[in-house]
Amino acid sequence: MADIVYSFEMKHISKRFGAVEALRDVSFAVRPGTIHALCGENGAGKSALTKILAGIYPPDSGEILLRGARISFSSPAAAVRAGVAMVHQESDLAPDLTVAENIFLGVERLIGGRFVQVLDTGAMNREADDMIDCHGFMLKPDTVVADLTPAKRQQVEILKALNRKAQILILDEPTASLSLREMQELFAIIRELRNTGMAVVYISHRLDVVLDIADEVTVLRDGAQVFSGARSAVTADRVVKLMVGRELEELYPASDARPGRVFFEARELSDRSGRVSRVGFTLRRGEIVGLAGLVGSGRSETAELVSGVGNLRSGSILIDGEKVDIRSPREALKRKIAFVPDDRTWYGIIPCLSGAANLLLAGYVRFGMRFFAPPWRERRIGERFGRRFGFGWPSARTRGAELDAGTRRKIQIARWMISGAELLILDEPTRGVGVEVRRQIYEMMLKFAKRGRTILLISSNLNELFGVTDRILVMRNGRMAGNLNTKESTPEEVMHLAAVDDL
Repeated sequence: MADIVYSFEMKHISKRFGAVEALRDVSFAVRPGTIHALCGENGAGKSALTKILAGIYPPDSGEILLRGARISFSSPAAAVRAGVAMVHQESDLAPDLTVAENIFLGVERLIGGRFVQVLDTGAMNREADDMIDCHGFMLKPDTVVADLTPAKRQQVEILKALNRKAQILILDEPTASLSLREMQELFAIIRELRNTGMAVVYISHRLDVVLDIADEVTVLRDGAQVFSGARSAVTADRVVKLMVGRELEELYPASDARPGRVFFEARELSDRSGRVSRVGFTLRRGEIVGLAGLVGSGRSETAELVSGVGNLRSGSILIDGEKVDIRSPREALKRKIAFVPDDRTWYGIIPCLSGAANLLLAGYVRFGMRFFAPPWRERRIGERFGRRFGFGWPSARTRGAELDAGTRRKIQIARWMISGAELLILDEPTRGVGVEVRRQIYEMMLKFAKRGRTILLISSNLNELFGVTDRILVMRNGRMAGNLNTKESTPEEVMHLAAVDDL
């Protein structure tokens, strides 16, 4: 039997960051012409492993073999020259440059003499156009990247990798900011690349996505490999248990919520953009209410109106029966309404501040630090709430830039929970975080509601909505299409209301 040929092999890789052991004797190999999913919780070691492969970090021990030959990357540029490209969750493109200029960034086409050379923009546009046509992308080489959607920017990233003759492509959470249609388009692109013989490493927390597209799966937990094998050998339940040590059914904590009286009412809300039209709903104390709908249904825009971020054209808001005027986030906060927007990068976290300082951004006055925040007191409060919410940070003094995505997200949510908010609006709070962090966020939400506070949860994940909410509001085309009791409805009913125009 012939030996298996791998595009790359990583053997016995270990890596420490100070006292933290990020990787422990991990081996990982991918064959050409396959899509290999790399799964694991936040902090499991996925990023460290792929960044070592991409030349961003050196390993402390172990070796890397590229097409059978041992190799060591001194920099990301060295990895790129060897045919390894990584598309990060946060775009690395230059937003003010064109599609063609980004594709050729670092390998520009030049014209001129020995002493003076200038960019050959025409040649770059022509070559970029040929690449775009070859892959069937709907792009124009002279479009400025800042004007592209997230999905189109990903296409530019892929073209940039192909222009550098990449044979190994690492995709980090590629569907985090995409609609269903855009995700399907990306899958078609990835499968096309696989069919050309490229090795694709696919990192995602979305197990439905992983199991749909992957040929092989590797799971990391606590810096060690716990499984590597064919996709057909695992189910979603099995992957979850490998990742966190518990079954999928244990993800949603049990709730004994008993919602109280109505304290918030929105009447006939419409915004100036026309994306929200005559929306009305009520919220009770101690209640978790889901807000469902397809992309473009007006869910996020409705939340922005309630929180003072959006531009209200007409309608009214009542709190405890009293009509209030909310025209700015400051006015919403005075009414104890807080909004945590969909977080895809660093929104809401200040990288240079400590974790404790980020946590207390909205609560310094509440904790008696209006004019001066003694570092020792800031740290002590941070440590206390860090234990309560299970942040898992190295210390309360760890800078925001050094925290993993799950801890950053929990800090953003906990910030408002400890600041005195009565209504907390969460827009896709678990997007891009692992299963264990999701469970911890659900526990935070249930405890918040148990104290008589209210949560409005915007989510595209129907399992999540049915796992933690008491009611589900459904929006379609900027209007309210349904108000369902979670225990008495089904995901199919929600999807029908969200997608079918039969009212």
